[in-house]
Amino acid sequence: MKKQVKNPNGYRTLRIIAGKFKARKCIFPNQIEGLRPTQDRVRETLFNWLMGSVIDAKCLDAFAGSGALGLEALSRGAKSCHFVEKNKHAIHTLKENCLRLNINNVKITQTDALSILASDVNYNLIFLDPPFAGNILEAALDIILKNQNVDSSTLIYIECAKESTPPILAQFTAYKSASTSNVFFALIHKN
Repeated sequence: MKKQVKNPNGYRTLRIIAGKFKARKCIFPNQIEGLRPTQDRVRETLFNWLMGSVIDAKCLDAFAGSGALGLEALSRGAKSCHFVEKNKHAIHTLKENCLRLNINNVKITQTDALSILASDVNYNLIFLDPPFAGNILEAALDIILKNQNVDSSTLIYIECAKESTPPILAQFTAYKSASTSNVFFALIHKN
């Protein structure tokens, strides 16, 4: 697994694993508390699970942070991606990365992702990788359960600390799941 490289300007880099932007590097701010892009190995596993499902998918990268998941989806043929993040520094670098890669089928919104999840969402694929501190993932899944616009055909990716998987997961069906030494991740859908 390649390590994320720190650079002297307060940014780190991550690389896109496969697809149109394979091996291209993106930057993300070093100083944002709780920002930990999905590891290369985990992203590779996730997108192997998604194989044909990502092609032409409308994606929501809630709690986008570095944008690693949404950028990888776009690289692999997603139709569009809506990045939602409340940190202004992360938003700025997401915009820079999209400009550098010449990606224009995106929407980037600076707001709380929970409010977007409660709205009339119409996505094929939702990425939920919030900061591990707090019960943000549980709150997001609860909102999705109550949202009539999200049905069982919407694939939802979740990532959380291995020791703190939310009990609400029992109300979803796991398509695939795995873990590393400290991270649990799964592809789920509503029952």
